[in-house]
Amino acid sequence: MRIFQEVVLPDTCYVPEAAYWAALGRVPELLYDSDGNEARNSQENSWDGSLVEFDRGGFSSMEFRRFGPVPDMERYWAAIEQAGMLPGDVYIREEEKRRQDLFKSYPAMEEHGPEFERYLAERRELDREAAAEADWARSVETVFGPAVDLGRAKVFEALAEGKLSAFGWLAFSDQELEKAASKNDEVPLGRYVDIAAGEWTLRNFDWDNSRLLSPKGEYRCVQVRVGDMVKLFPRPHFSPLLTVRVDVYGDTLILADDDQATDTDVAHARPRGRPSKGGGTIKDAVQRYFGSKISRGETPQKAESLIQEAIEFVERAFGEKISRSTAQSYLQPLKAGALENTAGK
Repeated sequence: MRIFQEVVLPDTCYVPEAAYWAALGRVPELLYDSDGNEARNSQENSWDGSLVEFDRGGFSSMEFRRFGPVPDMERYWAAIEQAGMLPGDVYIREEEKRRQDLFKSYPAMEEHGPEFERYLAERRELDREAAAEADWARSVETVFGPAVDLGRAKVFEALAEGKLSAFGWLAFSDQELEKAASKNDEVPLGRYVDIAAGEWTLRNFDWDNSRLLSPKGEYRCVQVRVGDMVKLFPRPHFSPLLTVRVDVYGDTLILADDDQATDTDVAHARPRGRPSKGGGTIKDAVQRYFGSKISRGETPQKAESLIQEAIEFVERAFGEKISRSTAQSYLQPLKAGALENTAGK
């Protein structure tokens, strides 16, 4: 059974999201900052022009069905989850760099002699396997090349011809910053401004990060208004995969003739958000480092303190933030019931 509910569209979306709408019918989703506001150009994320991670990873079984053969979707999503959308050779280099950076920050992790060497050999073999799977996943995605390229071409043409307006974050000049700082102790590093149609050049636009380089500077987080996007592109440029009848129950739609839907289809809907970063290296590092500390009795007795220490460890060692639940899942096998037993102490 397939059940659908109405989607609340954001006011704006990044240019790559507009291309995915034109190419695949993929709808931009609301993104939230830490205050619960729509994040793409909220005050929190407007300070330094930081890109908010948007949904750009992988393809669903229904998307594959429209453009080519459907691969083994469990294998496909496992490959993407492990390598985080990276080509195999890049994944191997990044994983090795993560380990080297970690060992520089925490030399004690290398004080295990042959055990440590076995660990490295095992991790590198797993990296090679994950890299091969990542390259396979990228190979099956090639069926989307023509559609995505056409979607990008249509959106770019509309921007360059002024049919679709865009704006982006532009850094203040040194003089502007100095003037603003004289009036306020804390000032943003830039602001959002409209982008003229004549500033668009295909070679200077970064589709991965929605950035445009122009004579005025680098526009970051370039966005369009979703209302303008759907007015110009009311439907994707390809014919629909299926035409079906639906039953309406309040805000819920249910396919009336659901012969096309199977449990396999539902299971292989495209996961939302970005695939996890770091492959297995971050998890391994946390478990190896804290496993050693736990065995020596050098960790906090309170579970919450231990979890926070793990979060800070990952941020210092890898420059990445993990959630409390992720840190807890990494630590759980190490202390088993001890986390719960010490929570109230």
